[in-house]
This record gives sequence, C-alpha cells and structure tokens, in this order.
Amino acid sequence: MEVIIIGHLLGDFYIQTNQVAEKKKTSFRYVLLHCLLYMIVMFVLTPWLTGDLLRGFYMTIIIGVSHLCVDSLKVHIEAKYTKAARYEYVMFLLDQIIHIFILVLVCGMFRIHIDMDKYPLMLENKIIPVRKAAAIFIAALICWRPAAIFISLVFKQIPNTIEKADNVQENKKGPAHDGNAVSETIRIGSWIGILEREIILLLGLLGQYGAIGFVLTAKSLARYKQLENKAFAEKYLVGTLLSALVAIASVSICLLAG
Repeated sequence: MEVIIIGHLLGDFYIQTNQVAEKKKTSFRYVLLHCLLYMIVMFVLTPWLTGDLLRGFYMTIIIGVSHLCVDSLKVHIEAKYTKAARYEYVMFLLDQIIHIFILVLVCGMFRIHIDMDKYPLMLENKIIPVRKAAAIFIAALICWRPAAIFISLVFKQIPNTIEKADNVQENKKGPAHDGNAVSETIRIGSWIGILEREIILLLGLLGQYGAIGFVLTAKSLARYKQLENKAFAEKYLVGTLLSALVAIASVSICLLAG
C-alpha cells in the first residue's frame, strides 16, 4: 500500500504542473492529460506489485479511470456551483480521501500484499526496515507540495491575504507593489513554509523535539516588525500552526510505521 500511495503522490502532485492544474478547471483535455501521466506513473509500479504485466495493466486502467471520474466530478462541481470556491480546501481534502479510498479498494481487489520488510536497507551496517523508509518518504512528499497547496487554499478563504497584510505599511509610504513583487512574495513564503515543515519532520524523526521551537522562533524573528500588524499576525499564526500541524502529523505517521 505504501508503494501505491507514493505513486499517487508523485502522479497527482509532482508530475502534474501548476499550469496543468489550472487549465484542468476549464479544459477537459488537461484532465485527460493529467490522468494519462498519472497512469504512466502507476504502470511503472503496478506490474511489480501484482507480479504480472497484464494484471498490472488492468490495475492501472482501473486506477486511471477512477481517477478521471473523481477529477471530472470535482471540476464539474467547482464550475457549476460558485459557492464551492469558498470550500476549495474542503474539496481538496475530500478529493484526496476519495482517491486514497479507491486505491485501498483496488489493492484489496487485486490482493496486493507485499512484505516490504523482506527488502531491508543497509546504512552504515544498520538495518532500516523498508516500510519505515517508505513512510518517511511519504511524509516528506506530503510536507512538500500537498501541504503547500492545502495551506494556500485555506489562505484564499481569509480576507486580506498574507501578501496584502505583509505590504500594508509599505503601501502607505510608497507606491503599490506590482504583480511580480506580490507573486515573488507568495513564492518566497511558500518556500519558507516547505522548509519549515521538512525541518520539523527531520527534527521529529531524530527525536529533537526541543529544537522545533527554535525553528518557529527563528521564523517569528524574521517577521518581528510585521507582527505588529494585527492582520498579518493573524494570517501568520494560521499559516504557522497549519504548517506545524502537517509536519507533526507526518512525524506521527512515521513513528507509527515503526
């Protein structure tokens, strides 16, 4: 199951570009393109999981068609019901839950069960269970793009987004920032959040829980002046807590995996 989840994350978030994700909302061709790329990723994995090329092909077709149906339904709901835009982050979570549920059903249908611990990893004469390594890899993938997308969707529902609150004082003193400057601010903020989650994940796996506080403190110090702005402080707190929650939840998944 871990291998299938890795394939899902790679196909749904890393192979799919931001451009394709946006154009999916208005063009069915891009939905098909995304699902085709998703199926290619899955087909790399399914023959190994099933032990047979033909069974792997059938499994890939079922996964791909179900993915196409779910994505098409999501696009249709978002296009038909304008109020759905208010709950875009909820739609995102439901979409992922449905995808994972379908993958679990398909794995059960094809009786996929591999004892991953039969393939131990050796690192400096220490044996690392493959199941735990896979769980860590999944956690790292989640803390990168999926978490960044989810947090950005949450921010869309908050009036006066971070980048506006971030520049409120400067706008009073000088000319307004252009679109490129705002985009750059958003991009930098996204990278800071990604690094924050990955560092928290790493520290949590190493058992250095006290050091996590230093990461959050360093981030707050960099924004010290801006925290005087109430609007910015509220959005900053929401983003930081969400980011930390995702990272800590990912650490917990890794620990439960052994």
